[in-house]
Formats: sequence, structure tokens, C-alpha cells
Amino acid sequence: FYGETEDASMTDAYVDLDTDAWYAQTVTNATELGFVSGSEGDDGQYFNADSEITRAEATTILYRMFADLLAM
Repeated sequence: FYGETEDASMTDAYVDLDTDAWYAQTVTNATELGFVSGSEGDDGQYFNADSEITRAEATTILYRMFADLLAM
């Protein structure tokens, strides 16, 4: 994964993310790189892994991932 890190500390940033999930490290990397940020809840940040992603959310993630290339 682009910009892969070994530290799983950011995974704790999401109340609902199981640190043992197969995708937990990818979520951690994407969060550290600023590609995803979750959503605000009453008791913390949520990743909402079981929810469907909207077109707007997908577009935002892709824009964040390729912003450097688009600036060229």
C-alpha cells in the first residue's frame, strides 16, 4: 500500500474499527496519509467499515490521493 507504515496506533483513532480486521493496517495508513478521516460520533471518530461509501466520499478520497498529481 502507498506510504505503508508499521505502526497501528492510528487504528485506535476509530471507535468502531477492529484492530484485528484484515483491513485495519490499510485504514491506519490511509488515515495517517490524510486520505480518510472517518465521521464524528457522540463518543469519538467512526470509520463505518460496514457502511456503503457514497460517490462524494469516493471522489474525496481519490482527490486526496492524487492531489499532488493534479497540481502538476
